[in-house]
Amino acid sequence: IGLYQIDELIFCTADIGAEKIIDLMSTLGSSLEYKIVPKESESIIGSHSKDMQGELYTLDIQLNINTPHHRRNKRILDIGLSTLLAPLWFVCFWLFDKPLTVWKNIALVVVGKRSWVGYIPEPVSGEHNVLPKIRRGILSPLTPFKQVNRSSDTIARMNLLYARDYTIYQDLEIIQKGIRELGNDPNSNS
Repeated sequence: IGLYQIDELIFCTADIGAEKIIDLMSTLGSSLEYKIVPKESESIIGSHSKDMQGELYTLDIQLNINTPHHRRNKRILDIGLSTLLAPLWFVCFWLFDKPLTVWKNIALVVVGKRSWVGYIPEPVSGEHNVLPKIRRGILSPLTPFKQVNRSSDTIARMNLLYARDYTIYQDLEIIQKGIRELGNDPNSNS
């Protein structure tokens, strides 16, 4: 706090318990402003004074994948790659793990039933997915990472990062790293 001249401190109840937060606030004193982010929330609760009612700040997360520009580019990439793969398939037959399924995937992508890259399929849970709907992918952001823990938290975070930071270049990188897997069965949860 002294080193960086911090005048506002934000606690997250997912990382620190309420008792510890209160203890730290009383130890650090009233020279700082405090805010608290409730666990699994998209808002911050805080007040500048003990006599004032707490303010509620919402975290405005912009998801690139939800913009018309990025959606259009994603579809253009899907069609462009399909158009490129169809004639090159005969030359690149050896490149794919399941070369015959690549044809099925090309057809599914062209008719708009699938995309070359989509979200990581999430395990069935009672939680409501707040990410914008996109076509189910043949590949996912986890494709390049074979040894990553596939817990539901990891999947949810990676899907959020994919949606928030989406660019066509991100899809191209995933496709380049997972080119052997373009023959994946789009109905599987891998």
